[in-house]
Amino acid sequence: MSVSGNSASATYSTAGTYTLVVTEVASTTCEMRNTLVITVDNTPQPTFTAELNICAGDEITYATANNAGHSYKWYIDGVQKSTSSSFTMNWTGYSASDHEIVVEEINGSAVGSHHETITIYAEPSAATIEDISSVCTGNTSTVTISSTESNVTYRLYRSDADNAINTLSGNGLSQNFTV
Repeated sequence: MSVSGNSASATYSTAGTYTLVVTEVASTTCEMRNTLVITVDNTPQPTFTAELNICAGDEITYATANNAGHSYKWYIDGVQKSTSSSFTMNWTGYSASDHEIVVEEINGSAVGSHHETITIYAEPSAATIEDISSVCTGNTSTVTISSTESNVTYRLYRSDADNAINTLSGNGLSQNFTV
């Protein structure tokens, strides 16, 4: 406890219930006592993991531990989005830039928070592919992507394979895959 002028303050390092007693002495024989019971709550330490690099339009679920008796608030760029321990965010309509996600966990009068900054990248536009209807066994053909986007990677997959069979980098011009 510290006293400064007409003010006194107490700092509590441990959660619990405490009683403060104020004694008022009017003379050497008269005394008045007032008591105040206070509860000191543990400050919560919420955490969550986030994909830090996502595409515009992605739908991501964010969650923190759900502690009994606590309440929660989630914010995106300072705007409250949810009051549960988890929520799903659809990033459609958000600009391609950095955005801040904050979760606050409230335990009585104690509030803890956790912040993450994510980066949203613009989705590439759908590639225009020139149609090739069929290829004879043992032959190759060319798939042309018209007007590729610069700084975008294009991967060609077969419907029966999980790995790309060819990759190229967009340069703003038409590009060809040989299949």
